[in-house]
Amino acid sequence: MQSRKVGSQSEHTRTVVVAVDISKDTFTAYFRCLLTGKQRSVRSYPYHRKGVEQLYDEAQKFAAENGSMHMILGLESTGVYHLGMVEFFKDKPVEIQQVNTLHVKRMKDITDNTPTKTDWKDPRVIADLIELGRGLRMGVAEEVFLELRQLTHARERVIADYTAVGNKLSNLVHILFPEFHRFFTNIHGSTARKMLKMYPLPSQIGQLGENDLYDFLKKESRGRYNREFAEGLFEAAKASLGCVQGAQNYITEIHVLIDLCELMYKAKKSYEDRIYSLITELPLAKVLLSFKGVGPMTTATILGEYTGFEGFETIAEVLKYAGMNLTECSSGKLHGRRRLAKRGRPLIRKILYFAAMNMVRKGNEFHDKYQRYINAGKPKVAALMAIARKILRIMFAMSKSGQSFNKEYAQKYLKAA
Repeated sequence: MQSRKVGSQSEHTRTVVVAVDISKDTFTAYFRCLLTGKQRSVRSYPYHRKGVEQLYDEAQKFAAENGSMHMILGLESTGVYHLGMVEFFKDKPVEIQQVNTLHVKRMKDITDNTPTKTDWKDPRVIADLIELGRGLRMGVAEEVFLELRQLTHARERVIADYTAVGNKLSNLVHILFPEFHRFFTNIHGSTARKMLKMYPLPSQIGQLGENDLYDFLKKESRGRYNREFAEGLFEAAKASLGCVQGAQNYITEIHVLIDLCELMYKAKKSYEDRIYSLITELPLAKVLLSFKGVGPMTTATILGEYTGFEGFETIAEVLKYAGMNLTECSSGKLHGRRRLAKRGRPLIRKILYFAAMNMVRKGNEFHDKYQRYINAGKPKVAALMAIARKILRIMFAMSKSGQSFNKEYAQKYLKAA
């Protein structure tokens, strides 16, 4: 789903705001009529279908009593608990708006002049924000963009888990065979995993013998490791400082972690295969992929997060949605540094940062621009984020024009930071 800023609620004088604060098993709701100012106190409901249906029935009755023709459902944009309620209301004659959690946190004093934040207080604060026009309209994304978003997020989660399990595996291997990492820098490599499955202890490598070890490594690596490598590993195993006490328990855990890594790698590959399949069917994806340096995963992430840029009219909206708009704190003679706001989609910033790293290499589109930033004294990270902003500008322009990448056409976007 995508969000979009709406105007002041003074435009909707016959509007009822139904503000809800959702937790795992329950939710609280508060009603307010913007025309009459009439309110209904906060009430609690069980968070299941009957509870949500009861809320809708009571909201309709409240709206009818106050002569209201327009209803807004307001909620915080946090976690996943709100998704079931959004699914229920998406086909109803109700406008769904979300408010920034940070705004709720900072406005909580207005309701009762206290810093408390509770499930009974938050719905009133949410209603205040919506009445002030600080709600963001939620629309339902096209199915293909929604699936792209789900897949890219699932891929990110499995990569994070894969890295965490790999770190645990490295720690256990260091206990049994500290010298192992000198020979296999990538513990996720197929030969390294096979070694750990078959011969996790240095003593087992010693019993295998130098010649058999060489034959094993040659076969598993398809000739990548030579005899000199095998000799070095064999000598390191004989002189290892590895711990032998409780070794069997460590070996069992190592085997479990290796199996987990293999499962997660397969899941990641499955997500990526589905992502590649989806973007080959999208004309807009083909346009964005004509931008040298923008790969399939970057394209899929941008299209999923921005839902194909539908509903985004200006580059300012696009940058702000990603938290890549510039902000500063200045007062009087004090002028603060301009920096990224970072109040937006972190995955967009991450994927564009890595795209920028690829596109500033020598011979690529942004190499000269990046070097000018560095020569001017800009830190490397700041220079890369400036390039990332430019990449996003060009991708947005391409999506609106439907034109493939053209260097001359893109020059005006390269001038803006």
